[in-house]
Amino acid sequence: MIDDPLLTPYRLAGLNLKNRIVSTAHSSRYTSEGIPTERYRAYQEHKARGGVGLVTLGGSAVVARDSPPAFGNITMYKDEVVAPLARIVDSCRAHGSGVFIQLTHMGRRTADHTGDWLPTVSSAAMREPAHRVYPKAAEPWDEDRIVADFAAAAERAKAAGVDGIELEHYGHLLDAFASPWHLSKLPPDDRARAAQLPQRVIRAVNDAVGDDLVIGVRMAVDERRPDGLDLDTAHSLLDRYVELGVRFVNVIVGTIESATRLSEVIPGAGRKSAPFLDTAAEVKRAHPDVTVLHAAKIDDVATARHAVANGCVDLVGMTRANIADPYLVTKIQAGRESDIRPCIGARYCLEGGATGGVVCVHNPAVGRESHLEHEIDAQAGHRRRVVVVGAGPAGLEAAHVAAKRGHEVVVLEAATDPGGQVNLLVTNDRRRDLIGAIDWRVEQARQHGVEFRFGVFAEEHDVLELAPDVVVVATGGLARTASDAGLGCAAQVDDLWAVFEQPRRHYGAALVFDDDGRYPSLDAVEVLAKAGNTVTYVTPERSVAVEVGALNFSDFQAAFDRHDVAFAPTRGLQAVDPRDDGRLTVTLETEAGAAAERITCDKVFYAGGTNPNDELYLALRERSSNQGRVDYEAFIRAQPQPHGHEGNRAFELYRVGDAVTSRNMHAAILDAHRLALGM
Repeated sequence: MIDDPLLTPYRLAGLNLKNRIVSTAHSSRYTSEGIPTERYRAYQEHKARGGVGLVTLGGSAVVARDSPPAFGNITMYKDEVVAPLARIVDSCRAHGSGVFIQLTHMGRRTADHTGDWLPTVSSAAMREPAHRVYPKAAEPWDEDRIVADFAAAAERAKAAGVDGIELEHYGHLLDAFASPWHLSKLPPDDRARAAQLPQRVIRAVNDAVGDDLVIGVRMAVDERRPDGLDLDTAHSLLDRYVELGVRFVNVIVGTIESATRLSEVIPGAGRKSAPFLDTAAEVKRAHPDVTVLHAAKIDDVATARHAVANGCVDLVGMTRANIADPYLVTKIQAGRESDIRPCIGARYCLEGGATGGVVCVHNPAVGRESHLEHEIDAQAGHRRRVVVVGAGPAGLEAAHVAAKRGHEVVVLEAATDPGGQVNLLVTNDRRRDLIGAIDWRVEQARQHGVEFRFGVFAEEHDVLELAPDVVVVATGGLARTASDAGLGCAAQVDDLWAVFEQPRRHYGAALVFDDDGRYPSLDAVEVLAKAGNTVTYVTPERSVAVEVGALNFSDFQAAFDRHDVAFAPTRGLQAVDPRDDGRLTVTLETEAGAAAERITCDKVFYAGGTNPNDELYLALRERSSNQGRVDYEAFIRAQPQPHGHEGNRAFELYRVGDAVTSRNMHAAILDAHRLALGM
């Protein structure tokens, strides 16, 4: 692949980069009181070890105390940040990667009831919808202080040994002093002075670091709003910034003041690939001497290669793709592109506030590099015969990892195709990319000798006939019904899976009672709505789909708006009564149990997660050597399970995923990965 444009070196100012692929700045939440942890070091080092040309640290590393960390940001206003940052820089540079850090003042995009509880600040006293904070309009002394804070943070970055600094210029403070829709809120006499702040910051940072570091901006060049920054204005701004020492621009399109706006800037599953690449190319044509970087939904190698080969960009950000597979570059170099774990656009990596830090929905090693493996070698002490029952996400993860470890693996699956419950979810065609998690695992398993037997509804004798050393039950779950939940109206209510089994069926008016709060509920609502049904969503929670991340919810919300879906939060299901005309009357109730509104509909569906499909597991348990026991300390560390052999109980037995209890996709895959890695 010597002629591959992605692998060609690039000189950015005085910095030599070994290839064109960049991991752009993003929040991992792997900090402790604003200081990057060992977890963060390992997370970034694996990207460098995997061959990426440039790693950008920070994900909005904040420069001032009145810019408190909203999402685990690195606090660059502390001197004690330098040493741990230096360790990260050294770890990445040891593998030949360049290292930048992104610096910012969050402006109004944070909270004033955390950190030091200081008032937030922006160019104008304009509330941000996402964080619901009311900033004060910056006074001249605030501007002076913030310029000095940027310079001091840049000096700390230089002391840590980074190669460059990227200044955040969209959705935070700097662009609030550059964008017309912010500046228009100021008194006319104040606008000219305020508009100088970004240039003052660039000048101060450049003075602080000299020629030793590369300076650039991550900048919205088109805010996609009538009163916002447009491309012509952005060109003029960028010309001025270049005169002050800016050497690269990371092109952003859009704004991020709400979840809906942010979801457009960071597109997920079902969105067009590389939707803003043409805009990045326009910036490149207008500024041929400036390095242009761009990263919005460039999540496959072919698109990235096109972007570089056709001169749309100089450097291509494959950030989420590089989260899904940190070894993406080395696989390109080795001619193994088919082995790259695909980014499936789930955006679970952006829900770090709910998961304790960045995780990938189908790469369990992300953020757990200290004890889990991205790349698995044959390390098993002795070859064992492993029987996996079930070919959903958990079963496939157990199968391919065990096979890569060197074991002989047979997978028994009742259905004619792999996928399990993922096959239900992708009946919502907007989420079809999720099947990539299945396809990749099947291909990996087959490459490493896994034998698949489909159409086998495995019973106890089917498993025992294979003389297994280890049995992994990954039989998934069965939809939990309204009867399971103890609802008195259960006879008139179908489970959620019925929606996915007949995704184009027209019922008329449908009601979904969401007692689960996770993605399947919203997928079902979208499937029903697209089939032409009038849909009402009801939940006992105070908000819709409480376990669904804000960015992904905004995509669902857009679909619901198109189809006029109605919502009834804080309502229980009291009764469902048949009518003489064949329809149903649904009586909702308040949390106190009092009858509330009544709704007439044609079909009611209940969403309540799953019950474990554990019949096979229970049948095998007493015949196993460990009786299904799991040593959690060993399990968490992906170490071998302690086991003993009693009489004829010759095999170990485990269950993973929904066969244990109702789990989400990431949790199910993590279960299986940890277990199989310890075999």
